[in-house]
Amino acid sequence: MMLNDDTWQLVLVDILFLCLAGSMGFWFRSWLNKEKKAFDERLIALEGQQAGLERLCSRLYQICQFLEPLARKEGDEDISSVEPGDSSVVKRPPLPLGEQQKTVSSKAYREERYERARELLAQGQQPGEIARKLGLGRAEVELMGRIQRHKNQG
Repeated sequence: MMLNDDTWQLVLVDILFLCLAGSMGFWFRSWLNKEKKAFDERLIALEGQQAGLERLCSRLYQICQFLEPLARKEGDEDISSVEPGDSSVVKRPPLPLGEQQKTVSSKAYREERYERARELLAQGQQPGEIARKLGLGRAEVELMGRIQRHKNQG
């Protein structure tokens, strides 16, 4: 049995189609492998970052565990120094009259207090004193001091 021209043409077109489909399949497979490698690399990088963040969180937790008893002890001393007629809540001293006239919500006023706190820290005053004088939280002033020390070291 002899194949005529139409049959040969049909067979060749089928073979060409199968080769095209096979090459597309191989290309898709290689593309998937490349993408998988890229995702694996990203995953490894993210795992490294997560491990770093976990170490940082662990250190912060340890620092908090260390500082909380100190803060409680200081708070107890502040409360015990309050006169019996006063409420049990530690109050900040009133601000000077000129500063009372400014609105507390004013951004310029807040910036002015923070700037004054930075100046007093640079002069070497204690954070507790500065916080009482300016009506700021002690933690705020201590944080500003740490930031200043870090900038000076860097």
